[in-house]
Amino acid sequence: MDRTDRQVAALHDISHNTAKRYRQRLLDTGLDWGRVSECDELALDAVLNDARERNRRRFVEPDCTQVHQELKRKGVTEGLLWENTAQESAMRQCPSASSAGATDATVDHWDW
Repeated sequence: MDRTDRQVAALHDISHNTAKRYRQRLLDTGLDWGRVSECDELALDAVLNDARERNRRRFVEPDCTQVHQELKRKGVTEGLLWENTAQESAMRQCPSASSAGATDATVDHWDW
């Protein structure tokens, strides 16, 4: 018996949009009920929610000693350090942005 997205959502205590997205992911991957029923919960979650892992940004802890030293310099503010950190993070995630995103406000010797 085919159930609607809303019926599936009510059975599993999820939103109907999530049920719809899961149904579409299963169709896209070619998984049928027989193969899904053989999967454990972690394996099924990895199939249904793989975009979470792909899109997760990696947090990089700043070097607090270097931040402290930079803040001692005249004209350096937390805002400038934040902008520089965000810009360098974007460059690591998308190397082609390194030439397009540079501004005169950045200090070229910051390497974190």
